[in-house]
Parts: sequence; structure tokens; C-alpha cells
Amino acid sequence: MKLFCLTIFFLHNLNSFSQKNIGFYLQEYDIKIYPKKLNCSDTLTAELKNKIILKLYVKDCMGAMKVICFKGEVKISEGEYCNSLDSLKKYVLNLKAHGGEKEISVSTYFQPLRDGLWIYYNNAGRIKYSEYYKKGILQGK
Repeated sequence: MKLFCLTIFFLHNLNSFSQKNIGFYLQEYDIKIYPKKLNCSDTLTAELKNKIILKLYVKDCMGAMKVICFKGEVKISEGEYCNSLDSLKKYVLNLKAHGGEKEISVSTYFQPLRDGLWIYYNNAGRIKYSEYYKKGILQGK
């Protein structure tokens, strides 16, 4: 009986993980990321164009995270995201592996919202300016 209950618990958690771990789209950086841990609490690094590096400290499966952006060794910005309000979906054009045929699929993702103080730095590491957001809405500079 214990093995049966453990198996059901494991399958339930695996199903919850696959539902929760659908990825985050950060619109400001035009990047989609996927946490690898079951509870989504993870530290990720993403490399963008122009040698820009994002350090992402993901807090949960709906997108709350801290982001620090570097250009080379110099920090250029940092801020927080709050959870996405809901999952979003869009059509994605894919090529089938066999034959190169095109097909449309649906991509589901969370789009976290900027929240709180965002600080931008100059090349010398001094604060250039800051912005304050509340659930994705710019409140002021």
C-alpha cells in the first residue's frame, strides 16, 4: 500500500511539474527560459546579443525572479519581476524532423511583470537612472 501511495504522489508531482514548468518569456529581453528544478527555484544564466549576460534568480513557477544584467563584467541593470497574472499562449511555426514539413503548434508560457525598483548603471558602475514599476506598469523615474 505504501508503494502504491508513493507512486501516486510521485506521478501527481511529476504532472504538476510538467504543468508548472512551462517556461517564462521576458519581453524586454526577447528570451524564453525554462527552470530545471521541480519547485522552479533556480539560478540561470542567459547570453544575449552584444555580449549581454542575464543572471536570473527564479523564485517560483509563475515567474517571480530577480534579474541582473551584465555587459562583460559591468553590471548595467537590475530589478525584480512579479508573477505572471496567468499563462499565455501563442502559435509557433515548427519544422517537422522528417521531411522538413511545416506545422503550427501552441506554445504556453508565463510572462512575468516588472515590479519594484529597476536600476540602470553607466559604464563606471554608477547609477544612471532608476524606474519604479507596479505589476508591469511604470509608476515613475
